[in-house]
Amino acid sequence: DHGRRRSSEHSPSRRNSDGRDRSKSRGDDRRRSAEELRDRIKRALRRLSREKRGGLLQAFEEFDQDGSGLVTRSEFRRGLRDLGLKLDDADVFDLVERLDRDGDGRVSYREFRQFVDDL
Repeated sequence: DHGRRRSSEHSPSRRNSDGRDRSKSRGDDRRRSAEELRDRIKRALRRLSREKRGGLLQAFEEFDQDGSGLVTRSEFRRGLRDLGLKLDDADVFDLVERLDRDGDGRVSYREFRQFVDDL
């Protein structure tokens, strides 16, 4: 039957005007916005480290509110909020996951420095 679509074809409502599948472009948009967010955070952290006499270490210590030498998710969220960057829980979780190279759920100074330097 020529009037029917094959089940393997996408319906027109799932396609963008350029013919790409919308679900794929949404995933691309999320990835792009996550990358833009990380870049904004890195720029803000670099700016903070330039403003502080002790540089990046002092910036890290401001995030590390309990002085443990490790920044928790809640400390990271609070530090970013103090910089004017308000993130939802999912963004904070994803960001700490990305920074936390040893998998302990907290960010060390070394991990913090690597994140800021990696731009």
